[in-house]
Amino acid sequence: MENHKNNNVKPMEDHFQLGAKTFVVNKEGKILLLKCEGRKTYWDIPGGRIHKEETLESVALRELAEETGITTLGPLRYLGMMLTNIRFTSPAGLDCGLIYALYTATVDDCVVELSFEHQSYAWVTKDEVIELIGYMGTEPFIKML
Repeated sequence: MENHKNNNVKPMEDHFQLGAKTFVVNKEGKILLLKCEGRKTYWDIPGGRIHKEETLESVALRELAEETGITTLGPLRYLGMMLTNIRFTSPAGLDCGLIYALYTATVDDCVVELSFEHQSYAWVTKDEVIELIGYMGTEPFIKML
């Protein structure tokens, strides 16, 4: 039997993981950003990847509480899905992309209690968010806030 498999052809499918992020907006209209320092220093909005049996909304709330200590906020408003330019190697060794569901919620007065993942935070304007975070495709969602 002849094998017609071409080992030089890359598969057409890509691999992705899902996550959720939340633009937290205070009563002054400023947005919460978290600073991450490690191999690379960058600013981000609270969020993370989905766990088994979670909904996108529940992962947004869980990650917000884990990363900032914020548990009291207005209702989450869904903004849309965003294919990011982030690539990483999964535990199974797959090259994966990341797709985020984006939400927004308002807070009145809150105390931010950072997790070990972040070193500082800032409340910034929409223009500063666009300047500081580097996801491709973020700008249209920021303008919806």
